[in-house]
Amino acid sequence: MFGNEISAKSRERAAKAAQRMYRVFIIVEARMIKDGSIIPQAIYWAGKRRELNGPPTEIRLWGSQMEEGPVLRYTCQIGGKQRYLYMVADAKYRYVLRWYVESPVLEPESKTK
Repeated sequence: MFGNEISAKSRERAAKAAQRMYRVFIIVEARMIKDGSIIPQAIYWAGKRRELNGPPTEIRLWGSQMEEGPVLRYTCQIGGKQRYLYMVADAKYRYVLRWYVESPVLEPESKTK
C-alpha cells in the first residue's frame, strides 16, 4: 500500500513537469527606490489588475534567456499563490524591455456569472 502511494505521487510529479508553460507578457505597475531597484506593486493580466501580496520575497538574476538582455526573477505572492515574475532589461539595466509570467495556459479562464 505504501509503495502505491509513492508511485502515484511520482506519476503526479511527472505529469506536472510535462505540462507546457507559456510566457505571458503583462503590464506591471512598479516603483523605483533610491538605489535604483525596481519593485513591482501590481500586474495587469487578462484585463484585470492584480495586487501583489507584499513585496517580492526574492529577486535573483535568472540569466540571459532572451537575446535582449539579462532577466531578473521576482518571487511574489499573487492571488494567494507563489508566482515568478520575470523582468527583461537592456544589457546595462538602463530600462525595462518587458515583463512576463509563466503560465500553463496563455490566458486565464474568465469566470462568467
